[in-house]
Amino acid sequence: MNFLRSTPTLMINKMIQHVWEKFLLIVLVCLGISVLVTIVQPFEYKSTVKMLIIDQNPRTSDFYAASRGLEKVADTLGRIVQTDSFFQKVVNTQGAQVSAEMFGRTEKKRRKKWDKAVDVSGEAGTSIMYVDTYSKSAEQSKDIAQAISIVLVNEGREYLGHASTLQVKEIDSVLTSSFPVRPNIIKNIVFGLIAGIGLGFLWAYIKLERDVFQTERLRESDEDRIDGNEFNHIQA
Repeated sequence: MNFLRSTPTLMINKMIQHVWEKFLLIVLVCLGISVLVTIVQPFEYKSTVKMLIIDQNPRTSDFYAASRGLEKVADTLGRIVQTDSFFQKVVNTQGAQVSAEMFGRTEKKRRKKWDKAVDVSGEAGTSIMYVDTYSKSAEQSKDIAQAISIVLVNEGREYLGHASTLQVKEIDSVLTSSFPVRPNIIKNIVFGLIAGIGLGFLWAYIKLERDVFQTERLRESDEDRIDGNEFNHIQA
C-alpha cells in the first residue's frame, strides 16, 4: 500500500511540527528586533509638574461653561509651551538651569529636541495641565520642568492677554521618576511578542494550507494510479 495513502495523518503531523519550529523562530526574531530597537535608544527620565489655570474674575455664573472655556485655554497654552517662542523664554529665565546648548547647536536640532523633550496634556473637563519633560539626566529633566513652570506662572499672561483675568498656578511641584521611562521596555517587548505571534500565525496558516493542498493532490494522484493498476490487473 502506498505511504501517502496509508499515513496521510503522519505527513500532516510532520508538516505541523516543521511549521511550529519556524513559527517559534519568527516570534524570537521579532522579540530580538524589539529588544535591539529598545537598547539602541537613549534612556530618559521623566519629570512632571502640575499646573492650573484659574479665572480671578469669571464673567459667567455658569460653572460648566466657565470650565469648558478654561479647558480650551489650557489646551492652547499647552501647545504654546512647545513653540520656539516659549523655548527662548525658558532658556533665558533667570535662575533656570537650562541652556539652549543642551538642545543642540543648530536651530533645527533645538526645535526638534525641545518638541521631543516636552509633552503637555490636560485633564478632561478641567483647566489642569500636566507638563512632562524628558532627559537622559534626572536632574536635567527636573530643571526643564521647573523652568517651564516658572515661565508659565510669571509670564503666562503674555500668551493669555495682559488684560486677562486668567492666572496660571503650580499646584503640584516637580516630581521626577527614579528610573528611566523612555523607551518603555515592557511595552516594546510586548509589542514585539504580539507582532511575532501574529506574523507567525499568518505564515503558519499560509504554509499549512499550501502543504496540505499539495499533499492531498499527491495522494489523490497516487490513488488514481493504484486504482488504474488494479483495474489493469483485473482485466489481465
